[in-house]
Amino acid sequence: MSQVFGLVRFSCFPAKSTGFAPPGARRFDKRRRLVHDPGRLGLGQRMRLFEAVRLPSLAAQLANRFAGLVLTSDKLPKSPRNSLSG
Repeated sequence: MSQVFGLVRFSCFPAKSTGFAPPGARRFDKRRRLVHDPGRLGLGQRMRLFEAVRLPSLAAQLANRFAGLVLTSDKLPKSPRNSLSG
């Protein structure tokens, strides 16, 4: 039987990303501040969705060889990082 992994990215992006780069935020440090800004509509909302939808779906997996992995950034603000840590 195969191992099954469920990988979830939460506010994570590589330093040399060529993807998400809104106008004025092409530099990594500006993108990080934008994505991780606690006042930005999204971080709190994403955390609530993660807790309400993603966590229960991971916990409900029936496969014996299922492993749920959450990938995030070490630059994620302390509050959401602590919530993800449990």
